Amino acid sequence: MTRFTLPRHLVHAAIVSCFALAAGAAPPTLDAFFQGAQIRSVSISPDGKLLAMIATADGRDFVAVKDRTSTTPATPVLSPNQRDGFQPSWCRWANNERIVCSFLGRERDKYLQKVFPVTRLVAVNKDGTQQKQLLQNPFAPSGQLNDRIIDWTPEKPRSVLIEKFHPRVGLRVLELDIYNGESDLYEAAHEYIGHFGTDGHGNVRLGWGRLDLRDYYYAKLQGEKKWRRLARVNSLSSDEAFEPVAVIAGTNHAYATRDYQGRTALWKIDLADQEDPVLVFASSLVDVRPVYTPDNRVLAVWPDNSKDALYLEPGAELLGQVLGRLFKGKNFHITDMSEDLKTVVVYSESDVVAPEYHVLDLGGAQSKLQRVGSHFPGLDKTDLARTEYLHYPARDGTKIPAFLTKPVNVTGLPPLIVMPHGGPWARDAWGFDSWVQVLAREGYAVLQMNYRGSGGYGKAWRDASLKDWGGLPYADTIDGLKWALEQKHGDPARICVVGGSFGGYLALQAAVRDSALLKCVVSVAGVSDLRELKSDSTFFAGHLVVREMIGSDPEKLKADSPRLHAASVNVPVLLVHGAEDWTVEPDQSELMARALAAANKPYKMVMIPDTDHYFRQSREQRQLFVSITDFLRQYLAASPAPATQTAATTP
Repeated sequence: MTRFTLPRHLVHAAIVSCFALAAGAAPPTLDAFFQGAQIRSVSISPDGKLLAMIATADGRDFVAVKDRTSTTPATPVLSPNQRDGFQPSWCRWANNERIVCSFLGRERDKYLQKVFPVTRLVAVNKDGTQQKQLLQNPFAPSGQLNDRIIDWTPEKPRSVLIEKFHPRVGLRVLELDIYNGESDLYEAAHEYIGHFGTDGHGNVRLGWGRLDLRDYYYAKLQGEKKWRRLARVNSLSSDEAFEPVAVIAGTNHAYATRDYQGRTALWKIDLADQEDPVLVFASSLVDVRPVYTPDNRVLAVWPDNSKDALYLEPGAELLGQVLGRLFKGKNFHITDMSEDLKTVVVYSESDVVAPEYHVLDLGGAQSKLQRVGSHFPGLDKTDLARTEYLHYPARDGTKIPAFLTKPVNVTGLPPLIVMPHGGPWARDAWGFDSWVQVLAREGYAVLQMNYRGSGGYGKAWRDASLKDWGGLPYADTIDGLKWALEQKHGDPARICVVGGSFGGYLALQAAVRDSALLKCVVSVAGVSDLRELKSDSTFFAGHLVVREMIGSDPEKLKADSPRLHAASVNVPVLLVHGAEDWTVEPDQSELMARALAAANKPYKMVMIPDTDHYFRQSREQRQLFVSITDFLRQYLAASPAPATQTAATTP
């Protein structure tokens, strides 16, 4: 096992090697969001020499390999089959020669005609040879998800361990040969295990699952083959479940995440079941998330702001200091690292810097920081709108975390876009947001809020939306709108609510309940009928969770379903949906459109073909942005102007 070491004399050398891009001179055009080779992910080979990148150019995705020690351009080695619609979602080096990539696509159930996601694993050599689709027959009943690799088995570079569900026997672990695609049973299914965990070196030692909304935990001690039930962990999981994340190398302990005083924290659990779980690290502000080494050790635990991280591997804290100084004023996190842990891939962004990737090499006498590329290279020399982190009071006095973005060179009161996030168990964070920047370049101020019901602020905050989607999440959103007007952040005569998914649901609720405050509403893949959502979810494994989230009271579901109250809508409504959305099915927007038409209310419906819930491809994103901005211009009448801004507050 490699230990992390970093000589202190390299710290200064690393910092002076960093460089900054020139400041931009004008707000971006819409075209700028789609220009150049857009880098979506970067993985580094175990020896730290080669990079595998997923990139988009001219609207097409591909996988390329770059020797970072050479001036030779990146070489494409893998591209999607345009006929079947599968696109690369992630890639990782299995060894110094071979890359394994997951491709995401869609299939349609032949009986119910329901769309569902399908994943494939494809392996290829670094020079593009020996391409092989692994785990054949992806459309068989047992073949929906084929990319759940749980161990990269560094001691066995020809294989990986993968979770694979079989409809007759359950979830198993297979040892998969990444060259010929053959697989063998490695760990048999267990009735109560829905996820397996390993020690990062080929030993399956953790198992946990949920059956009938009850949690179960199992473990194997070092050298043992039999599962043990973790009674102490189970006894503390009645209110909030543990989620094991990594075995602590060389021990009979593991790290897990679980709630502590309202926030997700890191715990240590005893696999011998002799001691109660022990708290390791918690933040008083937000949930924390682990960062892993290539062999699945927990390198660090980060809350939102990386400078507040706890580093668990010896010597890793010094790396954190280096990264904190290199990427000061930005969000950053480590996405991959070499086997010796001396070369790391870093993702960074800020409110005015689009996501970009760097490689920090601390392995030689002279350290080096290399910029790999940006997710939005066309924005490199443009002025983006700054985002301020703030809190506003809800009607009961609760402080709601929020983000306010004002357009560059704002004069007077700009039109205001209120943009609640999806989920609801998600949250917005300070940093780059392409939706926000597209709206800001149009001259709009944008207010985002983490209403009660959002994730990331602990159990009590999150559970505020349980069985009451039309309650506190909506009240907090409207209270944010009213606060913004009181503070003169927007023109009260030009306000629109724009939201996607659950945010689209809140936008439609605003059209029903508070049309008098608004000029228009935009719902992207939004929910309009909670009863229909409950019915749709029965096709998928998570239907019990949906039932718990929205409840079963028929009168409450009717009262909180915007479609059933379309007659109360008195503002124009734009409905946008992907035709192959399996998360919120297209009928949610279609039903809302019919209800608005029947009530003789103004609306526009845009159905984007070959598109799911997330508008992943450039063509889909452009059509989405054009649909929204064209609609808003009709009612808000604002236009962008070039300028600079003063700094805003970061969280």
